[in-house]
Amino acid sequence: MVYYEATDREKWQFGDGGVAVIDQWIAAHAKYFVGTHESTFSFRIREDRQLMGLSWESTFNDLCGKKDNENDPDSCQKPSYWELVQ
Repeated sequence: MVYYEATDREKWQFGDGGVAVIDQWIAAHAKYFVGTHESTFSFRIREDRQLMGLSWESTFNDLCGKKDNENDPDSCQKPSYWELVQ
């Protein structure tokens, strides 16, 4: 697992948007990605991963958030899969 927290210098140098791009790049290049269902940020990361040819199984995963079923991945709604045509 990789955890990235921008330094004060990086925040000053790149701004909030630049730091978000760094976060997105790290997530897009991960071996396995878990996002959230309604997040535009997660949607863009999945889109990047598709363009790089990473597998569906390692890309389209969501945090469940359902307290009663948080350990049951089948109880979570899967993210929408939009296949990119190149």
